[in-house]
Amino acid sequence: MALENAVLSTFTPSVHSSRDEWQRLLGEKPVRIHWDPERDYYLKIVNGVRAIQIGLSGEAVKHYVNEWVVRIEDMTDVAHRISAEVKRGVKPSNLPGQIETAYPGNPELWHDLRVD
Repeated sequence: MALENAVLSTFTPSVHSSRDEWQRLLGEKPVRIHWDPERDYYLKIVNGVRAIQIGLSGEAVKHYVNEWVVRIEDMTDVAHRISAEVKRGVKPSNLPGQIETAYPGNPELWHDLRVD
């Protein structure tokens, strides 16, 4: 639901027909999307891969708290294990990203949010 109510945080000519249209969307949609470089377990930038940042405001916050969260999982032990393996010079095993799956969506939405 959040992504269907999202707009890019910056004007993007390949997505928005004009700055006015983008500003209108900013006023209508409570979710902001920003893309940052993805990083590996050494915190080095992974070339060609971007990480989504999702900002919530207004009604989106209420939906997030009351409806959208389906599970909260404590990853502290996993982070400690990965950190210890990296410090020992060992490639971390069982990284969380190895079990991630693609989020289903429609091509129009992916275009609007610059999902490549």
